[in-house]
Amino acid sequence: MPHGHERASKAIIFELYQKDGCTASPHGDVQSITRGSKLVILFEGSEQKIGVADRLFGWLRLCGFRADLVWLFFSTIVLAFTFISFLIKAKENPAAQVNTVLCLAGVLAFCLFAYHVVTSGLLYFG
Repeated sequence: MPHGHERASKAIIFELYQKDGCTASPHGDVQSITRGSKLVILFEGSEQKIGVADRLFGWLRLCGFRADLVWLFFSTIVLAFTFISFLIKAKENPAAQVNTVLCLAGVLAFCLFAYHVVTSGLLYFG
């Protein structure tokens, strides 16, 4: 049985479907998103429970850092180079403009994450 806020969000989404002239029911979509978010929490974990990813890969270390952090760092560098290549093509190609914005959003998200990790005291070097 859905909670009150779940029913309200489904009602809002259903109204948006009706305004756009859609005939499909959005209830299956909302349930799929809910199930998917629960699977993500099971995989990634939460504040209270370790996820499957940490159990499987948490022991991997590269130069003293967790492998997922190293992967995040190097994939952001690749994303930055990709951003530059799309930025060059963005003047004549609308699809490149969208990719440029998405690459920039990814790089900025990593920068905010790195700033949070460094300033919050999550890293311990002592």
